[in-house]
Amino acid sequence: MTLRPNPVSDFLTICNLPQTPSTITIQDTYGRTRMTLVHTEESAILNLSHLPPQIYFITISDFTHTLTKKIIKLEEQPQPGAIARAEAGKAGNDNALFPPLCRCFSPIYPLLKRRNRNKTEKKQKQNRK
Repeated sequence: MTLRPNPVSDFLTICNLPQTPSTITIQDTYGRTRMTLVHTEESAILNLSHLPPQIYFITISDFTHTLTKKIIKLEEQPQPGAIARAEAGKAGNDNALFPPLCRCFSPIYPLLKRRNRNKTEKKQKQNRK
């Protein structure tokens, strides 16, 4: 299981989850459960922007295994382009609001990379002629 980024400020990406139904629980250092969800896919993106900055423990358990890891929640830092993304969301462009996906999250990443490489090769051949 991979957690990215850690420390996190808003969105946490979890890759390589078991493909069986898994329970994801986030607890603070006092043992209070702050978030719980059941997930059945290989990857997940969690919005942690509503949690205050501190150390949390994320527990992922399925029928046979339980795994706990520590995550550090930082204060949200304004990122370059954050205002533009928010404005795009108001305009109805929902794609601008989703965080970038890690490579392990997208099973089509190798296909997209190959397609882009093929396009570049075609342009290079055309320029040579």
